[in-house]
Amino acid sequence: MHEKNPKYREAIKKTLIYSSIFRYPLTYYQLLNFLIIEPENEIKIKSFEYELAKLIKKQYVIVEEDRCILPGIKYVEWKSGKKLSKILIKKNRSTFKIIQRIPWIKFIGITGSGAAYNSTEDSDLDIFVITQKNRLWITRLFLAIILKHILKNYVKKGVDPNIFIDETKLEWPKDRQNLYVANEIVRMHPIIDKDNTYFKFLAKNKWIKEFMGNFRTYEYEEDKKKKVTPQGELLLNLIDSILMGLQRLYMFKKVTNEIMSKHFIHFNKNDSTNPVLEKYNEKISTL
Repeated sequence: MHEKNPKYREAIKKTLIYSSIFRYPLTYYQLLNFLIIEPENEIKIKSFEYELAKLIKKQYVIVEEDRCILPGIKYVEWKSGKKLSKILIKKNRSTFKIIQRIPWIKFIGITGSGAAYNSTEDSDLDIFVITQKNRLWITRLFLAIILKHILKNYVKKGVDPNIFIDETKLEWPKDRQNLYVANEIVRMHPIIDKDNTYFKFLAKNKWIKEFMGNFRTYEYEEDKKKKVTPQGELLLNLIDSILMGLQRLYMFKKVTNEIMSKHFIHFNKNDSTNPVLEKYNEKISTL
């Protein structure tokens, strides 16, 4: 039996409206899992199918090639975007095999258009990197050297490492917890994962469910045993701090919207967060 709730129908509409900003149609699976709904109104499959069928019957939602779209929106060529994303990911498999050997990398996930399978001919493969404690700036330097000078595969249709955090600060900054970031996180594709870092990250970011109540986060029991820091580790901690200072000094004149701290780096010259959220709020105001 399905449960009737007007909030379910509203959630489907909101989710399709958000997706329409990027002119990207959603599969049934994406629509259900990326649903913009409060956690207390989490929707079951039967109820979802029932409400979606009603919206389709009223022609508020149109289904084309198993993708849900809103009438009147000119959508992207999603088949082309999906094909280009797969090519881009396949092309960089050897790159990931090499960079995963950097000992301080705990996790790498594909984000942006590659994760959404909405790449264009000019798209790079954006990646999100989680590093070991006090190794963020050393990792960033090693990664830049390998991608730029050894593999020559840094941006311009290559790999673009634009977000770094370390394992001690897995929770997203509170002032940046919003619908846009939640969508980016749930669409992320894990590529390299050591010590279950991906699930630790999701466990620390349960706030996602405030925006996307159908998305599953996880509980993770942390190891609270106090570890003794070897002498060599202290030296590497110092080197990481020195490298942070040098790299920040080097990038100082180029900084616009970037965030560069000891535990968090976000290279984001063209921050789309506010424009997207403003457009979304404008569109749903008519619901």
